[in-house]
Amino acid sequence: MQYLLLSRHGNTFAPGQKVVWVGAANDLTLVDSGLLQAQSLALALKDASIKPEKVYAAKLKRTSVYAQVIHDQLNLTEDVIIDNRLNEIDYGDWSGLTSDEIKDKFGQNELLDWNQNGKWPKTFIGLESEIEQQVKSFVEENIEKRSDHKIILAVTSNGRLKYFLKLLSDLYKDYVQTSKWKVATGNICLLSYDRGDWRLVFWNEKPESKLSLALIKR
Repeated sequence: MQYLLLSRHGNTFAPGQKVVWVGAANDLTLVDSGLLQAQSLALALKDASIKPEKVYAAKLKRTSVYAQVIHDQLNLTEDVIIDNRLNEIDYGDWSGLTSDEIKDKFGQNELLDWNQNGKWPKTFIGLESEIEQQVKSFVEENIEKRSDHKIILAVTSNGRLKYFLKLLSDLYKDYVQTSKWKVATGNICLLSYDRGDWRLVFWNEKPESKLSLALIKR
């Protein structure tokens, strides 16, 4: 059994700040609470005696810095690997807007279609099929063809995380329609892989839930 531990980066907005959509074109760094979230994940991994064989992150500061904090706290010897296949989606004209501003400017249907039906909005930059292929390529290279990797950690963003659910086609539709696909900042998801079969262990859990991490049989 192999495991892919996915983490959304930590907070990029401090209390009282305007919270807007930030995608691939918005390179925000972590605020203090975001750094603490990274430390919380590192502590949870320590308590569960888990050391990932590899740590991957998207190139944006909010993901790469988050991964580096975890790397340093765990005293890992191999550097964090920056992988563009983990980069956030480019939200195009939605970038820098609140959800209410998106509704006012573009109407609420596109936002609802994305949040509840998983329909790719026309304002997004790039092709959805490219995102799907990049995720498939990432897991094939780092899990499916690497039996020496018991567990790897990948730090990415909310929009990109949605496409890891597509590895589990039987669950994807339900999670999208009920908006369960969304992952809170600093939360983690765990997928297992065994002889061609991907399974969901948990999705959108707080790192300090040691029971969840204990599900990984070392």
